[in-house]
Amino acid sequence: STWTLWVDKDSYNSSGWAWTNPYTKSGTSTSNVHSATDLKANANNVWVTGYINNTSTEQDGWTAELNTSGVQQWGTAFNGAANLNDAANAMYVDASGNVWIVGYTTISSSIKNAGIIEYNNTGSLQWDKTYTSTYNSVFTDIAMGIKCSAGIMVYAGGYVGTSGGDYKYILAAF
Repeated sequence: STWTLWVDKDSYNSSGWAWTNPYTKSGTSTSNVHSATDLKANANNVWVTGYINNTSTEQDGWTAELNTSGVQQWGTAFNGAANLNDAANAMYVDASGNVWIVGYTTISSSIKNAGIIEYNNTGSLQWDKTYTSTYNSVFTDIAMGIKCSAGIMVYAGGYVGTSGGDYKYILAAF
């Protein structure tokens, strides 16, 4: 199969798109672009995050930066230690272009830990952390949203599964 992720810039007039930049990977490749879950932009750059399918490590979180012409400046994938499904759900980008990503990393066939990652403005990994709730021995913890407070605190929100089959909201500060 073939997956294509489209990132388009609208020209705000009747002439159509200012640029369109598809990222396509074929099924014979080692990784296939699968889903974009969040997009941020400023006057100089566009950032997109989501996940890719990888034949050797299943699903990996993926983040890329494009310039205003749609040319990729950097792109990186995150694969958790278990080589199972990992995904990026949301991101925050500061004024310097540093990027924080939240999502999850799978640690066994049915258990996911909420995760947060920081990349600097060149796409280099600065740090990553995971959150495991007290219910996580058999259930899922997933981070779904992120906000930052003037680059001092990073707040991640999401949910955890409980033994009763319910879900509870989580909010973590880093």
